[in-house]
Amino acid sequence: MLKGDGDIFDFYTLCLSLGIGLTLFIALSLASTNQLLVQVFVITLYIIQYFLPRLLFYQLFPNQLEFNYGEDLDPKFVNDGLLYILMGTLAILAGFFFADQYSKKIPRQKEKIKKKWNLPAGQGLFLIFLLSSLADLYMTIVLRVVPSNHVKSENHYLLMGIRTLISTDTSFFLLLACLLFKNLKTTGERIILTLSTVIYSLQMTLLGSKGALLRIGLMFLILAISRYGNIRVKALKLIFIMSIMMALGVVGYGVGLASRMWLAADVVAEGPSSQSIEVGQEALSHSTISDLLLMIVDRLGIIDYPISIISRVETHAPNPYMSLNYVFKSFFNIILPGAPFPEVAHPTAQVLGVIYGSFEEEALDNTFNSEPWTIWGVTYAFFGWAGGLLVLFISAFTLHFFYTHLSSSLSSDFLLLFQSNYFFWAMMGSYYNNMGLDYASGTLIMVILQIIVVCLLGHLANSFIKKFKSFFSKPNAALCGNTNTP
Repeated sequence: MLKGDGDIFDFYTLCLSLGIGLTLFIALSLASTNQLLVQVFVITLYIIQYFLPRLLFYQLFPNQLEFNYGEDLDPKFVNDGLLYILMGTLAILAGFFFADQYSKKIPRQKEKIKKKWNLPAGQGLFLIFLLSSLADLYMTIVLRVVPSNHVKSENHYLLMGIRTLISTDTSFFLLLACLLFKNLKTTGERIILTLSTVIYSLQMTLLGSKGALLRIGLMFLILAISRYGNIRVKALKLIFIMSIMMALGVVGYGVGLASRMWLAADVVAEGPSSQSIEVGQEALSHSTISDLLLMIVDRLGIIDYPISIISRVETHAPNPYMSLNYVFKSFFNIILPGAPFPEVAHPTAQVLGVIYGSFEEEALDNTFNSEPWTIWGVTYAFFGWAGGLLVLFISAFTLHFFYTHLSSSLSSDFLLLFQSNYFFWAMMGSYYNNMGLDYASGTLIMVILQIIVVCLLGHLANSFIKKFKSFFSKPNAALCGNTNTP
């Protein structure tokens, strides 16, 4: 038996964990096309970051770690979840490989789609990014419009809609994409890149994001993959890159956590949520570095969620949250202004604690956190063992076929823009880290709208900047005192 015997794992836990890692290594080795290689690399990146470190900590600190809902665990509980995750990963990879082979048999277009217009220049997007950042700061710090403050959110529908369409996340990601794809040719572009990265990291951390710096690291890595294509990196280089990203996550976690508690405490005046926030603030003020590191490990322990979902025979609240009717209505509440279905007040990303834990439904009104189902958890919850694996295979096949087919039709900047957004928002953000069927689908639609809106505004901003520069660059005889009088 392994260290920690009698807690939550045994020899089979190690075998299943190694099986997941070996599966990914073999898939990377067998990938025959660059498009397939990038797909496999992205799922490997996700699992390395959110799954494998947590499994390692199961072994090293068995007495310090708990699952999210504090249940009494045994090795069977963990192993049942890991077995489905292993088989589900195989199903996803099989979908990618079959789609890649099928795509080779389809005749490709001889001519790529001609681009209608260029991507916005960095100056215009930087201006849009600054405006969206200021709007975020004003709404959160001045108006106190945060996820847990439903009353104030309802009183600012217009501002909420504008902030949603001109998302700071999307503006920053598009700004990075345009700058990196143009190879940072000028000093001005390098200055814009540095300033925007600093502003974004500070803003997101101060507004309560506990993983802003880690998110930026992921953005740069995904953009590099899309920009340079071939990502056959050595294992040591990959470990070095992941170590830097983990270190960045540690730096911003404590500040983001403290800021989030401050924002939540300001809008939750009383009740159980207020008491839990006070307890959290007190605990944070006395936390040591090791305590903070342990909190970060818990935060990165996303694998706990699918394990808990898969291994539970019964849920505490299977109805109405587990019905497709609830998911359907919640989806429209996410993408449409004004919440057309008020009886569905909470997205499924906020009800995991009620379904699989012992959280009270009344506490949802003051919920500040969303929790990931992951694609492994959501497919098992809604389709079962065999049905879930089939859905994983079909969805992976469809996604990779769509990716390869569209990639062969696009050209120049649009191909790079599509690739980076596809891997960051669709695969990493909505597929692997699935926050529920409603939230994942709504997020994809909103991101598409945001990209269109931000790009259009970026072009308008560029036109304004050019006219502004030309106005001041032209000599004005009247202002210079050179008017000719008869």
